[in-house]
Amino acid sequence: MSKRESTAILAGKTKIGNLLAFLSTQIPNVPMRKLLKLIYLIDEESVLSRNIPITWLTYKAWEKGPVCEDVFDAKDNGLFSDYVTIERNDEGKYIFSPNVDPDLGEFSKAEMALINSIIQKYGKMSPDELTNITHEPDSLWSRVVRDNNIVFDDVHHRSDVTVGLENLLVDEGLATYNDAKECMEFQAALNCV
Repeated sequence: MSKRESTAILAGKTKIGNLLAFLSTQIPNVPMRKLLKLIYLIDEESVLSRNIPITWLTYKAWEKGPVCEDVFDAKDNGLFSDYVTIERNDEGKYIFSPNVDPDLGEFSKAEMALINSIIQKYGKMSPDELTNITHEPDSLWSRVVRDNNIVFDDVHHRSDVTVGLENLLVDEGLATYNDAKECMEFQAALNCV
């Protein structure tokens, strides 16, 4: 495992790779920023509706919104190259295209319904429109930025502060999240053996 690969990647690289392939199949030539936002919105909605994310990816508070560094860095390290190709277009933007027919058996019926609802709701929006959604004043990203006094400027566009999806939950929902996270981490530890 590289230093950069998160526990979530160890536990679910196949699932995450298939999600990337599915999104890039459903939204041809999807730009990186849009894909990053869609994945975040999928996990956020999953936490709000089921108390657990689909991917268990870690998101950081960056200027353009919550970003999973594992997916962002895949353009350089090829982490998901079995599932997607990431190339720069003529405008210099990173574009995802599928390398495989996604294995939808990786997802439950409830997960597929949620993923498809996010694509239906947000799939035609631009990266800027999606960024505006994640930047709404009551959004988790906005709360994290505000609570941690993060200032973005011409030089600083990223922070190492985590946008923890568990902060959307309280009481029983949070307990469910924590129990599921413990199981995911245990599975990741087994995968390392």
